[in-house]
Amino acid sequence: MLWELSLEQWLMSFAFICCCCFIGGWIADRIVGYAGFSVVGNWLLMLTGAYVGLLVYNMMGHRFAWDSQMTLAMGFGSAFAMLFIMLSVKAVFRFR
Repeated sequence: MLWELSLEQWLMSFAFICCCCFIGGWIADRIVGYAGFSVVGNWLLMLTGAYVGLLVYNMMGHRFAWDSQMTLAMGFGSAFAMLFIMLSVKAVFRFR
């Protein structure tokens, strides 16, 4: 579970997720341009989505390990789902 991770594991997972989300945010910014939230905004949305997805995955009772493919799929999927949902909300309400 999440609370069973050591400090080193927390820092390593945070660094990995931050790097992947920043790269994903940069790519999303290049794809959607002004329709997005800029690189940092996309990064923060994806980071929030990844951690919420992993927390929900953990609350469902699943344990994850360092090499678990399901954990990676859950993290990436929830990060991109959060970004897609927020881009849809921005498009519907026409925020600038």
